[in-house]
Amino acid sequence: MPLRDKDKLFESAFQYAAIGMALVGTDGRFLRVNRSLCELSGYPEDELLRLSFQDITHPDDLNADLSLLQQLVRGKIETYRMEKRYFHRDGRAFWVQLSVSSVRDSAGQIQFFISQLKDISERKQAEIALRTTTARLTALIINLQAAILVEDENRRIVLANQAFCEMFAIPLSPDQLIGTDCAGVLEAASHCFHDPQIFSARICEILDNRQSVVGEELHLKDDRFIERDYIPIFSRENYLGHLWSCRDITQSRQTQQQLSLQTEQLQQVNELLKHQALTDSLTGLANRRALHQQLSHEWKRAVRNGDALSLVMLDLDFFKKYNDTFGHQAGDAVLQQTGALLRFQTRGHDFVARYGGEEIAIILPATSLEGALILTERFREAVESAPWPSRAITASFGVACVAPREELDAEAGMDDLIARADAALYQAKAEGRNRVCDGGEA
Repeated sequence: MPLRDKDKLFESAFQYAAIGMALVGTDGRFLRVNRSLCELSGYPEDELLRLSFQDITHPDDLNADLSLLQQLVRGKIETYRMEKRYFHRDGRAFWVQLSVSSVRDSAGQIQFFISQLKDISERKQAEIALRTTTARLTALIINLQAAILVEDENRRIVLANQAFCEMFAIPLSPDQLIGTDCAGVLEAASHCFHDPQIFSARICEILDNRQSVVGEELHLKDDRFIERDYIPIFSRENYLGHLWSCRDITQSRQTQQQLSLQTEQLQQVNELLKHQALTDSLTGLANRRALHQQLSHEWKRAVRNGDALSLVMLDLDFFKKYNDTFGHQAGDAVLQQTGALLRFQTRGHDFVARYGGEEIAIILPATSLEGALILTERFREAVESAPWPSRAITASFGVACVAPREELDAEAGMDDLIARADAALYQAKAEGRNRVCDGGEA
């Protein structure tokens, strides 16, 4: 190919190259520049030719560039490549990948340099952003109170923080752990666990599944409680490793246990208060309030089942005279013995309550009037034949029955049942006491 054609070919390749190109003199001044370099730098050709590469090089990168250039001049290297920053005409910095080679004459003297500049600003910005994000993330992890361990896909440690080393008493710093096999770390921490083999087996199970695990609790040998998370790390379905996060929840666990104990104790106190509110303190029988609650409950059940509901009212005969003769303490003993006697005589589903003074009420669920009268006569005989400490005791009884229905007003019906049983009781007392009287069925 003729020399003229070769010159034209070089000129065309130089001017229309996709990357910036320049011929630079030994003093650093631009001798020739192509269109791409003008576009890259923002300088028109005539203005750029009045400058040197030193004029537009970022000062932080100039010494490195000059050092490599000196090595090229001395013949220690034939070419060099570096990443550096130039200043755009508008004042902003931009990154290029610079490749420099020299052109020498027949005597070996450098005539000029050929520089090729590829714009890598976008890549460098991405790298800087990634480094910044990585640095922030690393700083965050290192300073977290939670113990953090990051491993790659081969279980080599990528990152750990001081909290991790302290939590598991590992005698190495976080920096010393980086790059090591995590199996060795587990071995160093095995003394923390009740059964290291079970712990290791669970680790293997988690890693095989590669599914997130959140809030798994570990009980350590020194009675600490650790809450552990496992987070697998994927990028476009490629497994890159995983992150372990552990938190010491011993204090919160102890607080929770204390709260649970206090709650249990409070429930016991509430149950005791509830029992006391519904119990007669002298006899241990249910009190009047409890009687009304139970009667309402039995009324509803009788409506559902279509059963009869009976009520017995009894009063100890001449009890006031007994108190006056033997004293209130002796009278209290009689009331207590009467309550125990009636609890023994009644059926399991019957309900005995102290209604007031020496008056006692007995609810007989699912019991007709006829059945209630038979049971009440048995109660009367039991009282009469009981071995009383000072003298014989008898009682008078009134019995009433009702067949609860949905159309009946429950409150009115219960009041009527109590009133009829009470009226029958007073009838029994009027007729001579120590007897059972029938208050009828409604």
